[in-house]
Amino acid sequence: MITSRQLANTIQDALNALAADAPFTFAVYAEVGEYRAAIADETRKTLPKPVINGVMITLPSQIVPLQSVKSFTMSQLVTFYVPVKPNPTAEGTYIGIDEPFGIIKAWVENSAGLAGTMPDEEDDGEYSYVLTPQFPNVGAEDHSLGAWHIPVSVSLVWQFIEGGVVGNSVNITVDGKTVVLLQGGFQRVRTGESNPRDGSQEVTSVIGQQVLTLRIVTPYITGGVGADLVNDALTGALDKTYAVTYADGIVNFSAEMVATDINYAFNPGTTCSVEATLALAYTTDEEEGD
Repeated sequence: MITSRQLANTIQDALNALAADAPFTFAVYAEVGEYRAAIADETRKTLPKPVINGVMITLPSQIVPLQSVKSFTMSQLVTFYVPVKPNPTAEGTYIGIDEPFGIIKAWVENSAGLAGTMPDEEDDGEYSYVLTPQFPNVGAEDHSLGAWHIPVSVSLVWQFIEGGVVGNSVNITVDGKTVVLLQGGFQRVRTGESNPRDGSQEVTSVIGQQVLTLRIVTPYITGGVGADLVNDALTGALDKTYAVTYADGIVNFSAEMVATDINYAFNPGTTCSVEATLALAYTTDEEEGD
């Protein structure tokens, strides 16, 4: 299983990468006991930069009830204690809330839908994951820890599956542009002739034809694939083809495809998206092969 310590390290590394030029660093602790031991360490007072401490609390999580498949979610609340100066005469190391909050907020925005893989330190397996954070919440000034600080809290939900694929790891390009996926999926439909044979009452089938389609739903944004599809729906020719690639970490696929349909809805009060169904294109190479 993935441990809270691994997740704390992942968060800490990401925050410190964003805070590389800031006059402070972040330290994230997997539990309250780690945090108390750290602040009791006198050597921390001699560090070159002040430290913003973050304490992780693991909330009730859920295991997906599938035998032979390790899949689960982990929910956590991470609270950062940002030192602040309560009045003009206060002494000590104070940071202020604006810059740390900006870095925490940037990390949350960058991490929304973040997908990747993480090793299992206990059994040498590897888990695919996707992260869903919520925007940070800023609390009121407090002195309960022995120094003035403002708490900044972030709720996180991690979803893990060992050796599997999460939808956020799927990478699709259309004419070289990466598709931002809201929904998607392949479908292969086979048709054939079904008749009883050799006097049997059991009907059997012989497949004679098949079609492979790719469905994508993507936001309608400037310069994106959605904008290209809308433009093609309004002005495109019948012979318009798309160079499509697909990769999910296990399977790779590429083909020339045509759009059998492009749907664009613009309902007031909602964000606009474009849905398209793509099918394998007939090419001159196939004609030459015949």
